[in-house]
Amino acid sequence: MNNANQLEEINVTIDQAQKQIDEMMCLERLRKNADFKALIEDGYLKEEAARVVIAKADPNMQTEEHQKQLDNMIIGIGYLRQYLVKIYQFGNHAQRTIEAHKETRSEIMTEAQ
Repeated sequence: MNNANQLEEINVTIDQAQKQIDEMMCLERLRKNADFKALIEDGYLKEEAARVVIAKADPNMQTEEHQKQLDNMIIGIGYLRQYLVKIYQFGNHAQRTIEAHKETRSEIMTEAQ
């Protein structure tokens, strides 16, 4: 692979890593917001999750349709939580690797001169 291709690939990787870091920082700002904490973290991911799980055992919610609806709600809550966790995982990984990519880019550019 020639230097131009390597540089292009590194630049794309750096851009992608920076986007992941930016997403993580957006989420971090949201998590500091009292409304987000009240509505999403506490309200939805904790309280609503507990309410839906408890509803699974409610005698009035034992029809197949109700159970399927409750299962879907539980799955939805889980997917949102996993999405938020993924943003942190990708952002943290990007932070750990972006400097190495920048250093490699600098070395290639120095060699090309």
